[in-house]
Parts: sequence; structure tokens; C-alpha cells
Amino acid sequence: MSISQNAQSFRSVATEPNTPDLPLASEESEEEQSGDFARLTPSSISSRLAFHNLVSSIQDEDNIETYSWHRRFIHVRKTFESLEDDDEESTGGEGIQLGPQTQIQGGYWRLNMELPPARPQFGWFIGRGRWQANSRDPHGAVDVLLTPNATEPSVRGRHARFIHNLDSNRLLIQAEGTMRFNGEILYKGERRELPKEPSILTFGIFEYMFSWVAIDQELYRRQLDELASEVSHDNRPPLFMTPTPQSSEYLLDRYRIKGTFATGSSCIVCAATDMSGNPYAVKKIIAKNRRSRLDVDEEVRNLRTLTENCHCPESISRFVELLTIEPSGPAGVYECYIVTKPLIATTLSGILKSDLDNHSRLVLVAQMLQGLAFIHANGCMHRDIKPDNILASSSPLRAVIIDFGHATWDKASSDHMKGTVRYLAPEIMGIKHMNAPANATYDQSADIWSMGLTIFEFLCRFRLNHNFITSSAHRNIMSQDHWNRQHASDQEVQNLFDLLKQMLAWNPAERVSAKEGLDWISRHGISVQTPPASAARMKNKPSSPTLEPEVDFGKRRRKSVRG
Repeated sequence: MSISQNAQSFRSVATEPNTPDLPLASEESEEEQSGDFARLTPSSISSRLAFHNLVSSIQDEDNIETYSWHRRFIHVRKTFESLEDDDEESTGGEGIQLGPQTQIQGGYWRLNMELPPARPQFGWFIGRGRWQANSRDPHGAVDVLLTPNATEPSVRGRHARFIHNLDSNRLLIQAEGTMRFNGEILYKGERRELPKEPSILTFGIFEYMFSWVAIDQELYRRQLDELASEVSHDNRPPLFMTPTPQSSEYLLDRYRIKGTFATGSSCIVCAATDMSGNPYAVKKIIAKNRRSRLDVDEEVRNLRTLTENCHCPESISRFVELLTIEPSGPAGVYECYIVTKPLIATTLSGILKSDLDNHSRLVLVAQMLQGLAFIHANGCMHRDIKPDNILASSSPLRAVIIDFGHATWDKASSDHMKGTVRYLAPEIMGIKHMNAPANATYDQSADIWSMGLTIFEFLCRFRLNHNFITSSAHRNIMSQDHWNRQHASDQEVQNLFDLLKQMLAWNPAERVSAKEGLDWISRHGISVQTPPASAARMKNKPSSPTLEPEVDFGKRRRKSVRG
């Protein structure tokens, strides 16, 4: 039956149909305590009529077994609704006039982690069901059944689905057939993150409103963690990213900025997701003059040169694009946003004193050396290696070198203004304090020193109490037995301290190279163990379609440089 036929049939029934007997509470207070995180509500006359007919079909004794799966997702209100209050024209969707006494049963579909879909890894399927094409599936291969009319021409058997992007915990709508999302046409496979504001979803002639429900964020997060565990997805988002959108979020081009989680002397770092819910780190830099603007361009060139290499390891931050808001006048500032991935909210400093075990720390050390070896092999000198410039997570185990704002491609440099003083190599401090010859320079071995100090602090679980390393402090570091007392029974750590002594040689000519350090790690059986994407993640990898910007910057020009 078409919607027109449904409307004609409906007009012949009594205006006060029997109270629905679905086993779901219908009082408003109980609705608020239902545990739903979101709801899908019919919002057009055609969709409301279809919902009414669906409720009638579900209550039919002949259909109890057929619709047993779908009943669990449906909430029916006991108070009947009148179509005359609808803002649309008073028709049944295809020219059928409805009278002022037309009463229908209202309600919505529930999205609730305690009511999982049939296939959790694929989310909640929405449509009219595949009753003929997939007869082996007892509930028509859908969870959210939109209509009891199995031949409804405008709605596909599987028209769309709600699915969580487990990298960010955000809920997405994915088109399985052509649909509209807030007026935008989505084609098969395209996804959009559902924002805080109610969204209008249109499937054929049926229109619905998606809305979030107030829910305990910690409970929702735990439920999503359980889902991730069930589908073997180990790349979990940072704790500060809430599962539901917040009012503080805002749009920047195709990214939704979630909030600041780190600050530096000249920048802030924000978490963000694109329209498909994929997480990114966005480094915001306010360039007050042309010189600082050029410095941003230099950092972007460094990142692009390294990460465009197909052999670039996952232990180096990946450049995605640069967004720039140029000043509207000569006295204005440049707002520069460097978009990178992955999004990891903690650094090596953040887990320095954690209870992370020694072997896990050695795996992260191996990844750090892998990244530095790649940087040096490509002719680059980082010049600011330190715990704060290495992202690190314990689950999954991952270390990523970031911040290439001080990097250079020169084989040798005399610029002592780059880097962080407490991690600078002695040859750089000699130049800074004018204790070195006038023509003195340093090379990539200075990065080895900085990495050696970083690893030393990470394994010993404490920060060295020095503004910079003097020769006497160096002798103390090399001779002290902190690691001997703390890790006397751990041969892996004991072995690694032998390597650290070679990395921290006072004479740069005596230091091992990053490649030699990585080879040493490999010979001693310490694996990089870069965590592979899970099978479920690869199968459901969100697409990232090119989108038009959703933010208006007024008269200011916006430039985007993509990687």
C-alpha cells in the first residue's frame, strides 16, 4: 500500500484508536530516564502516517513474530496527536485531504546502547526492510523499520544507518541510498557527523527529526568502550572528547572544533573531527606579522616534505592541510590552523610518571627511534626533540614525533636559538654561551643527544633537575646508578642504558646515529609494534568526502593547503 492508500484507509477508522500496548513506558518522566542517547521522530505528515500504520501493524497479532525485533526500538506515546497542528500543508503527503479530527499515534525510534542493533559493528540500519531480497534475515535486515509497506517505492530496503565512529565516539548518519541531511543530498557511502542541533533526515518522501537526549556522558562512554572491545577496535579517543556534541563546539571549514587540550608559547592545540567524525589535531597559531606567517609556512613545508613520503612511519605526525584566515586590514593578524593526525591527547611528559610497565616503555622508545631515523634519513634535523614534542598513548602503544617548527634541512647549523635549552646538546650550548669557535656548527647528532635525554627521563620516570646539562652534570648522569637500583632485575632496561650512554656521549662524533640506535634496538629483540588497524576498523573506515565550507568568514579570505 502506498502512503496515499494508507491515508485513505486510515480515514475510515475511528478517531480514538485503542491505546497501544507496546511494553515501553510512555510517561514524560520515564522517557527522560530511559537511557536513550538520541531519538528519531517523524516530522512530516507522510512519515507520521507511516509511523501510525507501523504501530498498528506491530500490534496486530498476526505480525507479532514478524516485528518482534523492531518493537524494541519503538516508543509509542499514549497521547494521540492531531495532524491539523502540523506546519505542513494539510494533506496526506500525496494530495489526500485530512480532516480536523484526524488523530494518529505518535512516538519515535529509540537509540540506546542497551538496545544494540543486530550487527553492532555496522550500526542501526534504517529502511522499509528487505523482506524478499533477504528472506534469510527474519527481521528484514533493518533495525529502524520506517513503514510496514514493504513495497514503498521512495524508501529503500536499507536506506541509511546510524553508526559510531569509534575513533572519536561520534555518531554518524551514513547513506545507503540517496537521502537528504539538513537539505544536503548524500549519496551511497557518504557520512555526516550529527551535530548538537536537531537534524532533519529525509528518506524518499519521509522526513524525520534526529535529536540528542541528555545522558550521563561517562555511562555513554563506557558503553562505547564496550562496543569497541566487542568489535576489536583499540584506537580509542581521548577522554576529554565527549560522545555527544557540546555547545562550545564550532565549525572551521569542514572541521568541528571540540576544544583546546594543550597550549604552547605561541599556539594552542585543539581536538577536531571532520564531517565524517574522523579525529584530528588542529594547531592554531596567531601570526602577528609577516615573519611569523612565513614561519608557519616553513613548518608546513617541513611536515609535507616528510609525510608525503610513502614510507613515512606512523611515529611521525601527518600533515593534512593548512587553513588560513588572512587579516582584513594591514594591522590585522593571520589565524593559521595546521591540521594533523593522529589525535593523541597526551605526550611523553604526560605518562612519564605513570604505571606503564618497562616493556611498554621500550616499545615506545623503539617507535621514537624509528621516527627519528626516518627524519634523519631524509636529510632533516628536528632541533626540538623533548618529551613535550612526542605524543604518546598507552592504549594502544603509540609514540608520535610532532612540532617541526624548528626543523631544518641544512646538514649543519649554527643557529642556537632553536630548541629547548634543557635538552640542547653541549655543542649547541657552547655556541649559545660563546665558548665554541666562531665557525662552530652542529648536525643531526644534536637530535641524538636530545632524544637520549628524553628516553633517559622516560625510563627513569623523573625529570632531570638542570636548566641545561653541564659537563659535571653529564658525568653525574653517566655514572649514577638510578637505573641499576630501580631496574636491577630487568635485563631489557639494563641493555638499553648501554645504548643511552652512546647517545649521550659528550663528543658528538662519538654518538651513535638514529639508524644505528634503531638497529641496536632490533638486535636486542625490542619490536616497534606499531599497532595495525583492526579488521573491523578497516572494513568500516569512514570516507572523507570533499565538502564545501560550512562557515562564513565574512570579508576575510580563507586559504586551504591540503596535504
